[in-house]
Amino acid sequence: MESQHPTGEAPNIKKKAWYKSGWGLVIAILFFPYFLLWYMWKKTNWTKEVKIAITAGFILINIVAFSGDGTDKNISQQTEQKSAIAETKTDTAVVDTQEVKSVEASKEDAPILFKVSRVVDGDTLDIDMDGTIERIRLIGIDTPETVDPRKAVQCFGKEASDKAKEMLSGKMVSIEADTSQGERDVYKRLLRYVYLEDGTFFNKYMIAEGYAHEYTYQSNPYKYQVEFKEAEKQARETEKGLWSPDSCNGNTTQAVTVKSEDTSNSSEAVSSTTNSSTGSVVKKSKTGICHAPGTTYYNQTKSFTPYNSTEECLKSGGRLPKR
Repeated sequence: MESQHPTGEAPNIKKKAWYKSGWGLVIAILFFPYFLLWYMWKKTNWTKEVKIAITAGFILINIVAFSGDGTDKNISQQTEQKSAIAETKTDTAVVDTQEVKSVEASKEDAPILFKVSRVVDGDTLDIDMDGTIERIRLIGIDTPETVDPRKAVQCFGKEASDKAKEMLSGKMVSIEADTSQGERDVYKRLLRYVYLEDGTFFNKYMIAEGYAHEYTYQSNPYKYQVEFKEAEKQARETEKGLWSPDSCNGNTTQAVTVKSEDTSNSSEAVSSTTNSSTGSVVKKSKTGICHAPGTTYYNQTKSFTPYNSTEECLKSGGRLPKR
């Protein structure tokens, strides 16, 4: 192989002296102050006190210069630590606040429970509210009569009352008001929806299982009216409870009853035997209400279709008065 250099000699590469390189300049700058200090002590005629003062100042400047970077780092680290601590505290505070709000929300969501002290009948009960016994009239339902001393027990009334006692007696319940119905009825009873501790909506349950009729007082819609009407429809179609042909077939006012005026679905009725003895007729108004002799609006009903008995009026599609 031919040599890359015709002469066969290695090229003469000259190395640059260190003091002529960039590093030499850096070293010269770093040591120049020390050279001046040396020169001051060896070559000048300054007094010793002046030389000592200059030397002390030089040393102090070096100390400050070399420790400054560390101090800045310490300050930076301390600042970062404080910032991290502040962020941690903030995060902790946010978490604590969220937990507190969560607890408060759960407390607000939790219903207040009251103990049922007595079940009067299927749609009326007494509850203990902080030592005060309050009577509750269930909104949106009407069960057959059982306890009015002036009235006979109506069809399926005992069953409805027994079911209410079975489900409510001594139990803890929560209640819900409905602004559309007012706070109390004319008998000062609280108007409420009632819920069992397990969440069962008692008002709706009684209708759905055929223990009660849906009832809208004075045609005034209430919050759960649509639900209750649908529940009654299902109970009627499946012939549950009072809708069964073996019980009442939907007609729970088969006995002689005169229900008092209240916010319940009270009915005033007189049996066919009463009508026969008096010779009076049952008046079916244009609105389809069967007014029997002795009821509140009998004499006031001027435009009507006459029937020989309440049963006959009801079979024609009529209904009993609400009050």
